[in-house]
Amino acid sequence: MTTNTPSPVGGLPMYDWPEIAGETDRFWDAVRAALSDQGIEGPHVLNRELGEEGLWLHPDLLVGQTCGYPLATGLAERVRYVATLHYAVEGCEGPNYSSVVVARANRKQPDFQNARFAYNSTSSLSGYRTLRGEIGPLEQAFSTLIESGGHRASAQMVARGEADYAALDAVCWHLLQALEPGTAEHLVPVRWCPMRPALPFITALTTPDDVVAGLVSALETAISTINRDVSCPTLRLAGVSVLEETCYSQLAGL
Repeated sequence: MTTNTPSPVGGLPMYDWPEIAGETDRFWDAVRAALSDQGIEGPHVLNRELGEEGLWLHPDLLVGQTCGYPLATGLAERVRYVATLHYAVEGCEGPNYSSVVVARANRKQPDFQNARFAYNSTSSLSGYRTLRGEIGPLEQAFSTLIESGGHRASAQMVARGEADYAALDAVCWHLLQALEPGTAEHLVPVRWCPMRPALPFITALTTPDDVVAGLVSALETAISTINRDVSCPTLRLAGVSVLEETCYSQLAGL
């Protein structure tokens, strides 16, 4: 009698814009190769079907990327933290990143109280929570709040004049300028928010310690590989850190 062994699941949804899906896949191929060298099986392809929460809470999740605020709240004690990547873009320093508040380029002085604010989700650290932690309840700071569903959609709303401001994480701002310059040219940064821990990599709660350590090593090896081969120039990956989990748990208060 044979027993079916569950196949590991992996997904990197947070910065997986369609234009750079190939880069994301090449990064994953490098991670999977490094895992294989350690005797750890990784999924052959990234899962792009489950949706974020379906991926994060999948019982066979080997590796995924989430946002710091969900990790501190809804995912707390339901997944394991693995590591945090570094991004070589403006607004990032080591394992930390910040949000940039953008306005339409022809807007003059910031006037939040008479403005419409587009945000991706109330559970977003960079698009909602970090600004809330800085200026207080956003429903009091702005005249109108508009949920867009994504950083890119928020930026597009501001560029089209359907909203006045949006907060984008530093990597999304970099991607927008690189991949959608026609939108970015209509936007101007008006303030940078405080640095916070960048997007964490996670695994299923049941993943053994040795596999978690193997994942960290594989991420380090993969970043060295893709940077040496110059195979993922837009992702701008620069390193890996393993942070104290309190760096994320403290975000729950935002």
